[in-house]
Amino acid sequence: MQLMLRYICLRNAALNISCTIRGEYIKSLLRQDAAWFDQQKAGTLTAQLNENINKIRDGIGDKVGLIVRNTTMFLTGITVGFIYNWRVTLVLFGTGPVSAALLSFMARVRLLIQIR
Repeated sequence: MQLMLRYICLRNAALNISCTIRGEYIKSLLRQDAAWFDQQKAGTLTAQLNENINKIRDGIGDKVGLIVRNTTMFLTGITVGFIYNWRVTLVLFGTGPVSAALLSFMARVRLLIQIR
């Protein structure tokens, strides 16, 4: 239930923000000179608007929820770790950055292999 509620709220926020941005974009287009429209290719303005709005909507709707959830889980895990066994938690603090660096390196190598 909580996941569904969060999903609906973030989707509504993303829709409201995208509608506001779309309205402001159209207002700014209407303030342009007629010569500016002659320089633009047909359909590029609407294609660019739709592409950018979709990126914003996807970023706000899904990724913000994931960031909030993952940050909360991380902080809760650290708190519980310190409460139950603070020594093991300190060891994990030392190995965490090493693991993150190795994962980053592996992702870069995988990307370079895919590019070739």
